[in-house]
Amino acid sequence: MRTYILKRLMLMPITLVGVTLIIFCITRLAPGDPAAAKLGVGSGNMGSQDAAKELIEKFHKDWNLDKPIPVQYFLWVKNMAKLDFGRSYKDKRPVADKIIERMPVTVTLNFISFFLIYLIAIPIGIFSAVFKGSFVDKVMSFFLFVLYSLPNFFVATLCILYFCNAEQYWNWFPVTGLKSDKYDADEILRFGPFAATNGDLKSGFKMPYNGEILEVRASLLEGGSDAGSIEVFVELDGVDLDGGRVFLDSSMAGRQVLGNSISARSSFQEGDVLDLEAGAVSGLGPADQVEVEVKVVRRPSFLEWLLDRLWHLVLPVLCMTYGGLAYISRQQRGAMLEVIRQDYVRTARAKGLSEWTVVLKHALRNALIPIITLIATLLPAMIAGSVIIEQVFTIRGLGKLSFDAITGRDYNVILAIFTMSSFLTMLGILVADILYAVVNPTIKLR
Repeated sequence: MRTYILKRLMLMPITLVGVTLIIFCITRLAPGDPAAAKLGVGSGNMGSQDAAKELIEKFHKDWNLDKPIPVQYFLWVKNMAKLDFGRSYKDKRPVADKIIERMPVTVTLNFISFFLIYLIAIPIGIFSAVFKGSFVDKVMSFFLFVLYSLPNFFVATLCILYFCNAEQYWNWFPVTGLKSDKYDADEILRFGPFAATNGDLKSGFKMPYNGEILEVRASLLEGGSDAGSIEVFVELDGVDLDGGRVFLDSSMAGRQVLGNSISARSSFQEGDVLDLEAGAVSGLGPADQVEVEVKVVRRPSFLEWLLDRLWHLVLPVLCMTYGGLAYISRQQRGAMLEVIRQDYVRTARAKGLSEWTVVLKHALRNALIPIITLIATLLPAMIAGSVIIEQVFTIRGLGKLSFDAITGRDYNVILAIFTMSSFLTMLGILVADILYAVVNPTIKLR
């Protein structure tokens, strides 16, 4: 087996070069120009055609698109060998950074879906094979055929229509994203106005939830003095807040409201005490008023985060799972039916073993061999399927990144994602071959 694995690993770079060459040629020969897509040519955004032509030529030169295709491919392969996939045409960010940023989302979706498919499909297939021709088998077969025939974008649209529509049906699940907006929205805690005097402005305010302080802003309101200055100190749970000191000077802007916005990013837990204190007053009296604003963002607890994430994952995972579940279960049923007709299975029955012992101990391992083969095709197919699901549910994963790159003709992003998918396909085939030998030791890999 070791020799076989080494041979396959040695062939993978050659295969990958061939695949990337085909993908590279397709992207370069496809209609459309990334420069035109980037600069908005043809959409009425460019006033002068001469200026547009000059900008396009500059774009081509900057991104080596003015060179012959073989030269472009050689340069791309040279950079790829160093794991440098270039920069995105859209925002000039490194492609690798964009992929790493989006990858956890797609991996999460596909891992959960992949796990559920095999967890549910294999028992269904075994049950249908053992009770072949029964009423339950017929009902399950009909139901699975219906599921397999439904395209996932259609089911996703129906799910949004019926389960995310408070006006006409049910608002059970969120429509977009993988987390609630309340965890991204800033909240302003306002304190005051207070008299601009030394000492405590407000003490003992208990923070209502877990979160982070993003900004502290203090304002000196119009009062009785013509000029003066004050410092406002912010303490969180008895400790001076990093960056939580704001200096105000009324002479800088007359009697208008003054504000000094400073970064004061600091984590806090529910119940932590926030204290405000004024000091170093010069030229201000009790008639002068100070107002303090603390901008915070809520950070969920682990349980809140988990429940919120699962709530958002229900519909996308459902739409990614049902098709593969129907397909794998039918394949498992067919494989099990073929195995239980073998002589050694009949011999096991003749020994007096129970039917489920015969099925699970003697027949199942050989019946899993065709199912393992499907791993090589199911993994890249699920990644391709996530393109549609992520687009429908507006999930910022690799699928949506791929869709946006194709519509925006972002060649570097397209090539990087397709190269990764090709590598996963070859890796899946190799893993399937290795699992053959694990499931059935009589199989020799050469």
